[in-house]
This record gives sequence, C-alpha cells and structure tokens, in this order.
Amino acid sequence: MAGLWSVWFAETASAEERAVNQKKIQDLVSEGFNLVAQNPMLFSPISDNQAIDIALFLQLTLSCGHISTDIAAWLTHMTDRIDFAVRTHGKYPCIYTEYRDLIHHPQEKSDAYRKEATSASILIPLLASWLAALGVDEAFAKLGELKRTQLEHCTLQLWLPDELTEGSVYIGGRDHGVALCDLAISAGGSELLDEIANACRREAAFESLSAIATGYWPILLVACRHHRLPIPPHFWISSLRPSEPVGNEAAPRNVKIG
Repeated sequence: MAGLWSVWFAETASAEERAVNQKKIQDLVSEGFNLVAQNPMLFSPISDNQAIDIALFLQLTLSCGHISTDIAAWLTHMTDRIDFAVRTHGKYPCIYTEYRDLIHHPQEKSDAYRKEATSASILIPLLASWLAALGVDEAFAKLGELKRTQLEHCTLQLWLPDELTEGSVYIGGRDHGVALCDLAISAGGSELLDEIANACRREAAFESLSAIATGYWPILLVACRHHRLPIPPHFWISSLRPSEPVGNEAAPRNVKIG
C-alpha cells in the first residue's frame, strides 16, 4: 500500500518529485520480490483470501514496466506449488480464514474435506488472468487441468462493486457487490480476459465510487485490504487487456505487461 500511495502521489507531482517517487516504487517492488525469494512460504498461500494481498502487490508491479519476467516466475512457481498441494492433499489454499482452522489445515486428507475446503476461489482466476496476460501458457494450462480434474466443484469467482458498494465498502459492510462466477480457464487465456473485461464494462458502479470518481483510488484498495474484500478486477484488467480500456480515468494509469 505504501508503494501504491507513491504511485498516486506521482500522478500529480512535479517531474522531480515524480522521479523520486518512481525510484521509491521500484525499490519497494524489488524488496517485495526479494522477500518472496527469501521466504518460500510466499509461493504457497494457504488461505484463498491471500489473493487480496497478492493482487495488491501485482497492482504495484504494474508501475514498473520491466519486471514481467519476475512476475511470471513468481506466479508460475506458485501455480506449481498449488497444483502439487491439491493433488497430494497438502497445504493447498482453502476457504478458511481463522488461524485455528488454518493451523490444522488440512484436517483430513480426504476428497470430502478437500471439496469443502476448496468450494470457491478468487485466487485461481487471479493467477490465471495474469498468467494468460504474460503468455505463460504452460502454467495457465496447468491451472485449467487442475480445475478440470481435481477442483471441478470449485466456483471460480471475482468480485465487482455494485450500486450498494459506496455506502458499505468503507465501513466494512458485506451485503453489496456482485460475484462474477463460473469463470472458465480451460478455453484459453484470451477468452478469460475478455469475459472479465466485458463484466467490468457491464458493472459500471466502480466508476461512480467516490474514491474512484474523485481520483483517490488508493482509499478503495485500503478499504478492501482492511475489510478483506477482493480487489476489483477493474484495477488491473485494462493493463492485462490494454486494447479495451475499462473504468474511470481517475483510476491508476498502469502500463501494459508482457
């Protein structure tokens, strides 16, 4: 979040201040990748809810146009770990968020327990979207095969704001937003990105959120992180699918990756 606020400051700063902020952003991204490299557990999220934090760091990387190789390596390694953990009933990402549940996960190495613990996911479609945009076809196909063979019951979904979100998101309300469900990652990366982009255009409430309309977009990210709501794909889909811009011009100006 510190880096994303620096991105926001740089948007209206002088050239000199912008250069300082850009150096700070690049340093934070480098530190983030160093942290991942030094802590192998960051390749193995145990809670699907950690997709929120992963999405925030990915959002920050969009401000640096030269590190797509690092992103691809991180997400590919994460995909390999998740694939192995699911197939062997290891510490795969689960729907639980309480520490007492996570510390004992998996409580059973059974198909029944795994089906319950992986009933839905925001992490897998996030990874699939970025892998598709980066052209990492092998890792994307591995996620598709995992979904088809081991997680056929799992609802892949993303979260989009609706007309009720403005009055709820900043205070922790839960009864708002729209779930984009049944995302397919078997047909191909372009189809997945097109489906997300089309959904973001249909659900235009994102643009009317006060934090977006006034240009203070990091406030929405702070609210999502604090209240553990998924990061709306409006933030990153235009960068992953740059030929079809989505959202308000007040949102962060990101770069094409890949």
